[in-house]
Parts: sequence; structure tokens; C-alpha cells
Amino acid sequence: MKTILLLLLGFISWQSASGVDFLESGTSLASPDSRWKVSTEKEDSGDFTSRIFIAAQGANGRTLLAENGRHFGAEWSPDSKTLLVYDNLGSGQSDTIVFRQTEKGWKQIYRTPGGFHIIWRLDKWLPDAVRLRSHSGGSSADKDVPSTVLVPFDASKSRQAPAPANKQVAPATKRPSSKSKRSDAH
Repeated sequence: MKTILLLLLGFISWQSASGVDFLESGTSLASPDSRWKVSTEKEDSGDFTSRIFIAAQGANGRTLLAENGRHFGAEWSPDSKTLLVYDNLGSGQSDTIVFRQTEKGWKQIYRTPGGFHIIWRLDKWLPDAVRLRSHSGGSSADKDVPSTVLVPFDASKSRQAPAPANKQVAPATKRPSSKSKRSDAH
């Protein structure tokens, strides 16, 4: 029991230079470029509702990113253009929501596929993507959850891993060549 408690305390108190696993209510986490901050609020009414917000440093307004019944963590990309929000749903279970700064504000671009007793966290920042890794949050963790997920920042690119070599994939259908399209137009 003591070992489980120590592991849980270690999970809750994890912190890096640009992220924390548990963002305490009323505190904020500044982006590496100091232009943005994320903060959380917890309801005092006892319903455990927690909200995570993003705001420009020094601004009065803020934007609600997510809401849950437990708590949140957050981690900034080194360039401050991507934010990982750790949606800590319950004991041994946590999804990661990926937000990206766009011309129209902060936009959710991905949410991990979940899984019972699965904890999703940053694996590696890449130039045009982020790789997330799943970890077992208990002995009864789902076994069919992928170990990693690649999230490209360009939404037009696929997040799917290549098909396994032993699986047959249907061939792509042939498209008419640009020559035939031109001849139809005349």
C-alpha cells in the first residue's frame, strides 16, 4: 500500500520546465515565451468540477479550454505554439488534449483515444508534430491501446500509423489524368 501511495504522489507531483501534471486551482503556468498562461479553477460547491483556461499574459479575458470532474495538468511546446492539456479523468486514467495556436485563437487538434487505466503523456516534440505515449495506469489496463500516437500540427496530414505488413490494403483507385480533364473541357 505504501508503494502505491508513493507512486501516486510521484504521478501527481511530476513537473518539467514547461509543464506540470497537476495544475493546482488558482495557479497558472506560463508559456516558454511568456506570452500565454494556462490556469485552472475548481468549484467550491463540492461537485469536483475543474476548468482549465488560457489567456494572453496581462490580458483580462480568457478562453475555456476544457472542463472535467477531477483535475488538469498542462505542458507547453518549446515554441509556445502547442499546449498539451492532461485531462486527469480519474485514478490511473488520463487523456491528453492537444491545442494549437491558430490565426483564430487556440484550437483543439486532437484528443488521445483513452483506454481504461491508460495514462497519456508527452513522448517527444518533433518539428511538425508531437508524439504521445500511453502508459499503464493499473494492472487491469486496456491492452489494445496503441503505445504511441503521432499528432501532426498540419490537420490535413493523417494521424494513422501505416498498415501492418501482414495486413492487405486495398489498392488506391485510379484517378483520371489531368490530360483527360482538359480534353473534356473543350
